[in-house]
Amino acid sequence: MNAPARRFWELLELEREAARRADLDTLIELQAQKKLLVEAMGDQGIELEERDALAETAAENIELLRHLVALFGAIAGVGASTYGRGGVAREDAGLQITRARG
Repeated sequence: MNAPARRFWELLELEREAARRADLDTLIELQAQKKLLVEAMGDQGIELEERDALAETAAENIELLRHLVALFGAIAGVGASTYGRGGVAREDAGLQITRARG
């Protein structure tokens, strides 16, 4: 694994830990670091297996982050969005966490 791919892997692990702690400041900073790293990586050769593993872990993190957003929305009393990226209806749109009021 080359250095940029290794660093991206490290950022994904840090992102997962920050999501587990609901550390929004760290999550925001990590997004900025990942964006800069992807731009810097350009066409540097990353093996297909490495790229697939990174993509799979990134997708898992996205799901974790979506759950985190749903939890924050429930705490705030805001319903979850039924639309995902690009305005496409999400398959899990019916799964909403709501806060019981009483």
